[in-house]
Amino acid sequence: MREDVRLGYKSHRDNLIISSGHNIPGSEIKVVVEEHESVSEVAVIAIPDEECGNIVKAFGVLEDGYDGTGGLVEEIQNHVKNTLEPYKYPREVDVVQSLPRTETDPPLATELSE
Repeated sequence: MREDVRLGYKSHRDNLIISSGHNIPGSEIKVVVEEHESVSEVAVIAIPDEECGNIVKAFGVLEDGYDGTGGLVEEIQNHVKNTLEPYKYPREVDVVQSLPRTETDPPLATELSE
């Protein structure tokens, strides 16, 4: 490696959700939601909330055979509560058919907040 080159880590600070004074990395929630067997893909955003400032909202694409009924949303929320600190769970979960994407293919969470 060249000595005059500096490498650095840039986080997705714009995906840091501040809710009731807690800093919640959206990427952390995304990883845990995707661990649930019913979820194939997820995007996480902050949405405004009068009481908390912001709350966590997840948009999930489900695996074949799941339709989002029968308490599945609550099951996903409980999975996050049991894996991470309970205040980090997504207060809202929307099941969607697909997520908006960038030209290089990663999900584009910013379009979901509009």
